[in-house]
Amino acid sequence: MSGPQAFISLLEAHARTVPLRKGGFLWHEGDPADRLVQVEHGLLRAIRTFEDGRNATLIRFGPGDVLGFAPFFDGVGYPASVEALEASRVRIVHRQDLEAAMKDPRISMALLALLARQLRKAFDTIEHLSIRSAVNRVASALEPLVPGGPYPMVAIPGTSQAFADAIGLTPASLSRALALLVRRGVLHRLGPGKYQVIRLDALRHLASGMDSDRT
Repeated sequence: MSGPQAFISLLEAHARTVPLRKGGFLWHEGDPADRLVQVEHGLLRAIRTFEDGRNATLIRFGPGDVLGFAPFFDGVGYPASVEALEASRVRIVHRQDLEAAMKDPRISMALLALLARQLRKAFDTIEHLSIRSAVNRVASALEPLVPGGPYPMVAIPGTSQAFADAIGLTPASLSRALALLVRRGVLHRLGPGKYQVIRLDALRHLASGMDSDRT
């Protein structure tokens, strides 16, 4: 066993499971870094609020992901708020328990490995976002929100302006990308901000960063 699951397994004696309702926050930007969290079930997002009140989604976390450990090392608060996009369940290890557990060299090395993986993932994400088209960005943002079942429906969270800001697009670019997905039969528009997913495989293909011309 390796990666996040191996790390959290070493901390089982200290972790407790906590439910999180949709829209609930694990912490807010600037809060003291006092816990490490693993997602057991559900979908969370880290968001940063700008001075003008806009929110930008920095990263999403799904089952197995571990978050909240980086601020332990620089002594400052959390750099972003973390919100549940759906009803979720997380495992929490508080700071004092983690510090005690890190006396075990296996846990210290596992934590360093997690930090390295997270840094590598951040660089990959930056590179990916810098080259993907607006359609790829929209598909990548929508795909984690799609529920199960045939021809599922998906709704843009919040306002179109906020959604566009979160994925680095203008509202006009967002509108054009959604219209293109509809024309290509990937989505069917049901109403303002609401779509039915007709071709989930194509949406996932686009979300992976592949050429939109292949859909």
